[in-house]
Amino acid sequence: MVRQVKMAKGYRFPEERKLGDTYDIRIPKSLEEGLSLAKETETEVSAYCVDILKAIKRAFGQSKCEFKFNLKKEERARQKLNDKYEGDLSRMEDLSRCRISCDTLEQMDFIKKYIAMTANVVRMEDRVQEPNQRGYRDLKYTFVASNGLKFEMQINVHELMAAGKLSHKPYEKIREITGRAKGRELTKEEENEIKILDERCRYYYARGVAAYNRRTKGKELKVQTIHKDERARKASNDEKTNKASKKGNHIVLPQNMCGGRGR
Repeated sequence: MVRQVKMAKGYRFPEERKLGDTYDIRIPKSLEEGLSLAKETETEVSAYCVDILKAIKRAFGQSKCEFKFNLKKEERARQKLNDKYEGDLSRMEDLSRCRISCDTLEQMDFIKKYIAMTANVVRMEDRVQEPNQRGYRDLKYTFVASNGLKFEMQINVHELMAAGKLSHKPYEKIREITGRAKGRELTKEEENEIKILDERCRYYYARGVAAYNRRTKGKELKVQTIHKDERARKASNDEKTNKASKKGNHIVLPQNMCGGRGR
């Protein structure tokens, strides 16, 4: 029998648009202009996130949901622009971004409905139950701010936000390896190192999924299979260096649960 976390009775979704109703997309002429436009979006994006959290509280009662707004750093933005988008600024959608960390999958479903009623969406990608090769999963939206700049919203449950923070160092190492190999094929050693790092990321996300499924009284996350050799291989050296600690088989969440990184 599937358990359900129910919304409070009588909740009505708002009928008015709050975001992106008549805005045209603006393509920055330079990365510097894009970063400047991104700074301008903070008040607007943060206000919309606050509206979402207030709506969740009205619909579900007590909630530990939180959000974090941040700007992509110039060095990383330039690297991504050149390596991934070949200098095409029209494809950059996360110079301005926010993350919403939720208590339950039911709250994430609620946010989908809320956004459908209150915002015009440029793009939506739902990987909550269909993670990528490294185990990363989230609900991701692209919107347009009033100044025309596209911005990104990532939504997840607390345990997967924590897993994202743990997996960021191996993910950065993968980026470093592939960056060094730009213009040539990966060596066997590099391929093997990336494989080990991929397995480490999958391990963190598998633990996050297991932690969420133990906690929830409602919908559960689908489990990805982690092979025994993958568990054994990652067990030793990286857990000591991460800020988010673990106790037994449970992940103890860091204070900032919105620390996960996009992929």
